[in-house]
Amino acid sequence: MSRFINSSVLRLIDANANRAREALRVLEDYARFVRDDADLSEQLKVLRHDLTAVVGPFLPDAILHRNTTGDVGTTISTPAEGTRADVEEVVVAAGKRLGEALRAIEEYLKTVDAGASVRVEQLRYRFYTTEQRIAMTFPSSALQRMGEVRLYVLITEAVCRRPWHEAAALAITGGADCLQLREKELEGGEFLNRARQFVALCR
Repeated sequence: MSRFINSSVLRLIDANANRAREALRVLEDYARFVRDDADLSEQLKVLRHDLTAVVGPFLPDAILHRNTTGDVGTTISTPAEGTRADVEEVVVAAGKRLGEALRAIEEYLKTVDAGASVRVEQLRYRFYTTEQRIAMTFPSSALQRMGEVRLYVLITEAVCRRPWHEAAALAITGGADCLQLREKELEGGEFLNRARQFVALCR
């Protein structure tokens, strides 16, 4: 780089560039190998390459200032970092790590190259949209679960031939994936009480 950059800033850019690209690789592999989603995988790959295009010019100098053995942060960790309950937690953690790394790069680049900082900001916003799309692929996602529903039953006691709780239980036994309690005429407190019973039954 033609302009002198503080060695500490270069270390920070190097560390966060590595963190961001590693997180993107975790996310890309999720899209590719877990979801078999070519379009999502491509989006993440393009983000990774676009990030490299922005930070690449800084890295040859930055890597010369890397000091892994002297980094006070390498020995600091929390118990939560050592375990992941499932794939979803792995992906969520990678997404948060990426967002934080991009923000750090963006802020510190303001002291060096405002144009590059703006480009990183745009990448961060692009990722937020992609992150939302990734979240919709999780089995725990309401949208994902709704997409797998085969039989959706509305429970309104006035049109049931049996008491509402019996009708709901029979619907579940019959294979209903989703039940909705629909009682427009019930008073608020009564509806809330019924809703609690309804949720307990569904569980």
